[in-house]
Amino acid sequence: MTSAELSKDIAGWFADAYEGRMPVQVESFDNELHIVKICGEARLSSSKASTDLYASMYINKGSVSITQDKETVTDHAPMFIDVLDIKAIDSIVFSHDFIGYIILLNHTFLKEATTEVFRRVGSELSTRHFNNPKTALNSEESENFCKTIEFLSRHIKEKNHTFQREILNTGVKLLFYELWDIETRRNGMKPRSTVNIHWDSITSHFMYLVHTHCHEHHDVTWYANKLCITPEKLTGVLKKLYGKTANVLIDETIMAEAKVFLRNPDLSIQEISEILSFADQSTFGKFFKRHSGVSPANYRKGKQ
Repeated sequence: MTSAELSKDIAGWFADAYEGRMPVQVESFDNELHIVKICGEARLSSSKASTDLYASMYINKGSVSITQDKETVTDHAPMFIDVLDIKAIDSIVFSHDFIGYIILLNHTFLKEATTEVFRRVGSELSTRHFNNPKTALNSEESENFCKTIEFLSRHIKEKNHTFQREILNTGVKLLFYELWDIETRRNGMKPRSTVNIHWDSITSHFMYLVHTHCHEHHDVTWYANKLCITPEKLTGVLKKLYGKTANVLIDETIMAEAKVFLRNPDLSIQEISEILSFADQSTFGKFFKRHSGVSPANYRKGKQ
C-alpha cells in the first residue's frame, strides 16, 4: 500500500466514530511510522485494527477509556502510555475534550531508533516500566512530548526531503529519550554510563541490513559476513541486547513484510512468495503458518 492508502486504512479503525464525525487525522511514512492525531469524541474498535505495529499514546487533554477483557480503565491527561497492544484491546473511547496522538511504529524502525536508548537503560528499570507502561506527565514534560510529536508529524509531510527517514528516526529517538529521562529521574536510577560503541554499531548495522535485504537474504551467515564477524558472535550480541537470536529477528522482519504485502489485494500469494525469495508458494505458506498460526490465505481473509 502507499502511504495515503495506509493512512486511510488506519483512519478506518475509527469508522464507527459518533454520527459519522471523524475527528482523526493520520500521517504515514511508508509502513514504518504513523502519527494519528485525535481531537474530540471518538471510538477505536480493535476488530478493525488488524495491526502488528508497536503503539504508544500521548494524552494531551481530556481522558481515554480502554476496555480489555471486559474491564475498563480510564486515564487522564497529561500522560504517555507505552507498549499499547491494540489487538488485545476491545475498544478505546476518547472523551469529547480529548486531544492527543497514537504513534504507530513497525518493529524494525522502532529497533533502529531505540537501540542506543536501551543501551543506556538498565534491565531493572525497563522491566519495571513495561510492567506498568503509563507515565503521568507534568506540564513541562507534556509540552516536550507535544513538540516532539508535532515535529514528527510535520516531517512526515516533507516527502521530498532527501533525509526524511533519518530525520524521522531521530525524532522517534528524541521521543523515547524524553520518556526514559522521566523514568530514570522518578525512579532514582542512573542510566548506564558506558556504551560499547563497537557492538552498538554492529547491532544497528545488522538491523539496517535486515530491513533493506530481508527480501533476498534469510540466512544469518550472509549478514555476519557483511559485518565481518562469525554468525555465533552476531547471535550472541543480539541475544544479549534484544533477548532474541539473529534468526528470530530476521524471521520477524520477513513476517512483518509479508503481512504488509498480504494486505495488498493486487498481489497474489505466489507473487509475495517470489518477492520474499521463497523457493515456492508452499514453502512460504509453511513459514508463515509456523510463525503466525494461520495460512497466508486465512490471514488475508482476516481469519486470525
